[in-house]
Amino acid sequence: VEITADVFCEADVSFSVSVAMRTEQTVTHVRRGQENYSFTFTIPEEDVARWEPAGMGGQHLYPLDITFASYSDKRMIAFRTVSLVSEEDSAGRSFTLLVNDRPVFIKGMIWTGLDILPSRLNPTRCIRALQSAQRCGINAIRVHCSSAYESELFYDSCDRLGLLVWQDFMFDEAEYSLSEAFMKNVEEEVRYQTLRLMSHPCLALFCAGGSPAIADLDAKQAVSYDRLNYAVIERTVKSLSPDAVYVPHSLAESPDTTVRTHNSPSWGLSSCLDEESLAVISSEEGPV
Repeated sequence: VEITADVFCEADVSFSVSVAMRTEQTVTHVRRGQENYSFTFTIPEEDVARWEPAGMGGQHLYPLDITFASYSDKRMIAFRTVSLVSEEDSAGRSFTLLVNDRPVFIKGMIWTGLDILPSRLNPTRCIRALQSAQRCGINAIRVHCSSAYESELFYDSCDRLGLLVWQDFMFDEAEYSLSEAFMKNVEEEVRYQTLRLMSHPCLALFCAGGSPAIADLDAKQAVSYDRLNYAVIERTVKSLSPDAVYVPHSLAESPDTTVRTHNSPSWGLSSCLDEESLAVISSEEGPV
C-alpha cells in the first residue's frame, strides 16, 4: 500500500489497513518535504480466492479500509496475476494474456463511450451496457484512444463482471508537440490515470495509444512518436507500476515493439532518423 500525502510538519501518525478479515496497524514518522510512505503486509494465499475473468471462475472482491491520520478510504480489491506471453510460433508471433498463469481466449470489443455528451449518461445505463456485453460472451473491453478515460463506476463494474480492460492512453494517430511543457502535461496525465486505475483487478494492460504506420513517418513525426510513447508514457507507467503489462501501440507484436533502436538518457531515437534530419529537428525543437 502506498500513500502520497502533503506533510506540513514532522509528526508520528497512525496507519492501519484492513483487508480480508485481517487488520495491520503501525505508527509512521513523517517529515516535511517527504511525500511517499510505504507500508506492506502479507495475506496468506489460502486466505483469499483469486479473481478470474468472466467465464473462467468467480470475481472475488474484498473490502480494503485504509486509515492514515485523519484520512480514510474504502475500496474493493482483488487478488490475481496478469502477464503477457509473446513468442515466435507457426503463425508468426503469439500475443497471449495469462490471468493467474492460465491463458485467456479473448472475446473482446472496443468501447468508445455510450454517448458523445457525457452529461446525458447515468449509472444505470453504463452498468446495463456492460452487463449486456458480458451476457453476450464478451470477456475483454478496449477503452479506445479516440474516446475518453472512463469513470470509476465503469471500472468498478468491470471488476464485478469479470471484464478485462485494455486501457489506451488518449493519444491517437497524430503528430504531437515536442515541447517540454506538453510532455510534462502528458506525464502528469499518465501518472494520474496509472495511479487511479492500477489497483483494479479488471485492468489487463496499458497501451500508449493508436497505431501509426511507422514506415510512413517522417523524421520529425518519428521523434514526436518516440518521445511521447517511450520517453514519457512508458517510463511513467513503469516507474509507478513495474509489473504492469504495457504495449507501445495497438499493433505491437510484443511489449518491445517500438521504433527506437537504442536508448538515450532522455528518450529513444527513431530508426528512421538520419544525421541531417536530427540536426534540423534539434535546431527547431531543442537537443534530442
